[in-house]
Amino acid sequence: MKIMTPFFSVLIPIYNVEEYLKQCLDSLINQTLENIQIICINDGSTDNCPSILEEYSYRDSRITVLNHENSGYGFSLNRGLQYAQADYISIIEPDDFLEANAYESFYKDTQNFPQTDIIKYAYWNFHETNAEKIITPSNSASLTLPEKTFKISQYPQLLLYHPSIWSCVYKTSFIKEYKLSFIEAPGAAWTDNPFFISSMCLAHNILWKNKKVYYYRQGHVTASSNLKNCQIPIRRLIEIFDFLKEYNIDDFGILLCIYKRAFHYINIVRDHNNYRQTEIEPLIQKILEQLDPNIVYTELFSIHEQNIMREYSKEKGGHL
Repeated sequence: MKIMTPFFSVLIPIYNVEEYLKQCLDSLINQTLENIQIICINDGSTDNCPSILEEYSYRDSRITVLNHENSGYGFSLNRGLQYAQADYISIIEPDDFLEANAYESFYKDTQNFPQTDIIKYAYWNFHETNAEKIITPSNSASLTLPEKTFKISQYPQLLLYHPSIWSCVYKTSFIKEYKLSFIEAPGAAWTDNPFFISSMCLAHNILWKNKKVYYYRQGHVTASSNLKNCQIPIRRLIEIFDFLKEYNIDDFGILLCIYKRAFHYINIVRDHNNYRQTEIEPLIQKILEQLDPNIVYTELFSIHEQNIMREYSKEKGGHL
């Protein structure tokens, strides 16, 4: 099947997911909307993924396969962005899958709201055992917002949820206008976080939908939530705060939600078995120095969060 002018470019960053890749690809090639470009970026997989990709690209000419040595999630997606030809871009994780009418639904939303830079969708968690398949709504699936476009400053609570950059449709011209790209680091490396924050903060028109079309597989070993290096989430936070400074973002609601995310990640790191205090403490200090105490020392933050702020203030001998 040859589609000359795709309406969506679908990016799939792939690394050692042979067990699930066929289900992902099947959910794409069987979409009711056929007008899609499928870009599979193979990040040096050492399992059977290359053979699966060769098989599927032979069967369906909409599939383009890009191969390179293992360079990480961010590098793969940046390469995919370079090959995107459509007016809209989406990302799907190679161990996830979609309802057959997902892109038809996405298409209708883009036509009904043509000014939209980002359409963000809720997603459903998928957990599979030997005995059963369990589908549950994500935390964001219960969120209901007005059927209209908005800036993130109007509904900053979206920044509290999982980044889920793959449950979005992005206007290609928006990506290009702001030169949005991913941090390039080894592995998954939480690179979705800075992209999530920067794209949401820069978008002039966001649309929220809680349609049940995207299924997120929980518990896969390549998920970015499997933390091995405790510096990674903290370094991503530093990059987020660098972005806020560069674009002079000082909206109270946005800062509140990003501060909440920062404390959450700091707690994850400090409670982790791989935590190395001497390596991580200076990085945490760098983040907390950028938090406005007039926001943190209010009833909006827990005593525990405020105590973290005080703890690092005492270590520095200052007044964070």
